[in-house]
Formats: sequence, structure tokens, C-alpha cells
Amino acid sequence: MAFDRLYSRHHIHHFTCASLARLLQGEGLRPEATILHNAPLASIDIPASSAATALVLRGGVGLLFALGSFSQRTYLQTIICRRHETDTASQDDRTGPAIGTSQARQYNLTMSEVEERATRVGKSASQAMIDAPASDTAAIVACRRMVDMEFVRSLKGFDVPRVVALTVVMWVQLIGAWAVALLGPWWAILPAAVVVVVCQQAMVLWVHEGSHFTLHPSRRINDLWVDLFFATPVGINVWTYRTNHLTHHTSLGTEDDLDRWTFAFDLRGWRALVRLLEFASGWHGIKVACKKYGTSIVLGRSQDQERAQPSRLLMAAAWNLSLFGLCVLAGRWWLYFAIWLYPLLSVTVLLNVLRTAAEHQPARYDGDVGKLCSPPIVRTTIPPFWQKWGLYQTNFNYHLEHHTFPYVPFFNLPRLHQHLVQRGFYSQHPELIQTSALALFARAV
Repeated sequence: MAFDRLYSRHHIHHFTCASLARLLQGEGLRPEATILHNAPLASIDIPASSAATALVLRGGVGLLFALGSFSQRTYLQTIICRRHETDTASQDDRTGPAIGTSQARQYNLTMSEVEERATRVGKSASQAMIDAPASDTAAIVACRRMVDMEFVRSLKGFDVPRVVALTVVMWVQLIGAWAVALLGPWWAILPAAVVVVVCQQAMVLWVHEGSHFTLHPSRRINDLWVDLFFATPVGINVWTYRTNHLTHHTSLGTEDDLDRWTFAFDLRGWRALVRLLEFASGWHGIKVACKKYGTSIVLGRSQDQERAQPSRLLMAAAWNLSLFGLCVLAGRWWLYFAIWLYPLLSVTVLLNVLRTAAEHQPARYDGDVGKLCSPPIVRTTIPPFWQKWGLYQTNFNYHLEHHTFPYVPFFNLPRLHQHLVQRGFYSQHPELIQTSALALFARAV
């Protein structure tokens, strides 16, 4: 009976993602998106005689489904294809496929959602960070023309073990720094504070990476991972970050760029001192936090239940109350404010501004915001080790590469950069590569 049910003619044969794709390619089709999903749990046939047994078995099936979603080995798969003869050069070359070919396996969808997404092909690229179209700067256009698009497409994908390992590495640094600050001698607090600030920078950069859905094939797991380990400890959430950051890719340097505030400062001469004092006070960080995150979370600007959930507020409260509690237990309650909250609102914001200004400000910028988009500037940085560790974790320094192809995950950005070097892009555009995040600021001052 089991054999008949499994191999009945109305059942399609069992395939892996690769084998089913090969079968379709052999029939003259080109896979455009692979969507991994599970059947609704309520639809699973549970052959049990009692309700208790059925509940246990259904729970086991649900657990297997969850493990399958995390490991990219789901119960079902749907492949959306295009015939080779009708294939045309489309917007894929600049932004990736509209429904997420670049991140095809991020979804854990029901069949109705699959159908819904299929009808939105060509419309979602301007809305989803996975395929955020880049502003057409001259540098980005030139970059696209010089790359081998087949090579770029080969860079798309996921490396979940690497993400997990690097998350552990960052948290080991953070926990070690706090252990030294709480239990070590007084003189060790300052170096511990430096490591804490570096980890805060890293957390924000991981939130950025997660906002592009490059950490895990499942969007829900991607966002949960980011919020749990990176965003909520520093009081933010990935959805709000994504909502703002999308405009940075689509409208770079314009008034629609909600991240423009990070590089729209005149940092020349005495103005630099004024800005430094403003950032050092933490007042600017408070204003940004209230405007960018406080309103959207507390007032519930989003209607999407996955976004800005109350659970994210609880996560943020749990992390920060736990940290404050440890400081109290160690008899150093003031450390929470001295090396966590204050640097988060001041030093972290200042470093973010200096880095972003180096990436996007024109040379000799005088504060005229109109010059930020005529044309927009994007630079890549090849920094010394200490800047790489302190300011550019997750390969954030390959900024031009990221803006040109935002769907390429962080671990493949060095390969993309090397590809551009070999093709002579930076030989033709030496002004778009720099060796320090602080060089622009140093020259301005």
C-alpha cells in the first residue's frame, strides 16, 4: 500500500533541485527561479487512530519541515522557467531577476504564494532589497559593461555555515570584551570599550547584509537571524533598516535617499569640529534613532506582520536589560552607559558618517546637497587591517561592487572586485578606489 501511494501515477517522481533543473534544461527550458516550500501542515495525511498520536506525528512532521526549510531541503520545490528561444536580455543584468532568481531559494512559500509571486515578475525589483536596482551612475554603468555577467550570476548563492561561524566569531569578541570590562582591572576597560565599539559597527554592517536577504535562503530565517543576533541588541530592526536602505540604492544621493544624511555633511575646516562635537554629545544619534527607528516601530508604520513586530521590541528589551543586569551584578552598573549606550549613540554614528562620506562624497564637497547626485559617487576601499576589522566587516569596503550588483553576497564581493581589477576597470577609473575610510576627512580638515 505504501508503495502504491508513493509511486502512484499522479505523483511526480522525486528530484533534487539540481536533477530537476537538469531535466528541465534538457527540455529546452531555462530555470529562472527555484522556490523551496512545504505543504500546509494541516493537509498532511496522518494515519493515526487516536488524536494524541496524530498530534505527536503532526508535530514531528512540522519539525522536519522546519529543519528542511533551514537546510534548504524542503518537501516541495517549484521551478519557474523560460524557454531559451524567447529569452531576451532583460533587467536581470543590472538588478537580478524580478522575483528573486538572484536569491531564488530564500522563500518558504505555499502554492498560492508561488502563483502570486509568479504574476508579479517584473514588478517587484523596485520594491525588494534582494534585487534593488542601482542608481545609474556613470561608474556603475561602466562597471556593468565591463563584467562577464555569467561570472556575476555564478556569484549568487548562500553560505549558511560561513554566516553562522562569523556570527560566533563576532559574539566571542563581544562577550570577551564585556567579560574583561566587568571582571578585569580598571585599566582594561578602555581596550574592552574599543572592542565593544567595533562589535557595534559589525552588528550594523550585518544588519545591512541581512537587509539584502543574502544570509539564508528563507526570508523569515534571514530576518530572524539578523534581528536576534545583530539588530535588536543595538535597538534596531532589519525591516526598518531595509525600508530606508532601499532608497539608498534606487535614489543614491537624491532627496529620496533616506540614508543621504550620513554623507551630506560639510566636513571642511571648523565645520568638522562642530560636527565632531555634535556627534560626541550623542544628540545626533538620539535624533536619528527616534526618527528612523522609534516612530516606525512604536507607531507601527508597516502593515506587514513580519515587519516591526512587537517581538523585536521584546528582543531589544531583553538584550539590553540583561546586559544592564550583568553590569549591576558586577558592581559596575555605569559601564552599560559608558561603553554600550553612549558609544552606540555617538562613536558608532560618527564612524558610520566618516565611512559613508568617504564612499559617496565628491572631492572638496562644500555642503551643497545637489552635488551629491550630479553625479552620485560610489567608491571602493582597500583599507589597512585595522580599518578592515573596525569599519569594514562583511566586506563592506567593496562598496562599488555592492552598489552595482547588490544581490552578490558579502563573501563573494572580493571575487567580484578581483574580476573588475583583471578587466581593467580600476585602471580606467582610479578615482573610484581608495586606501582609507578616513582619507577624505583628513584631506577636508
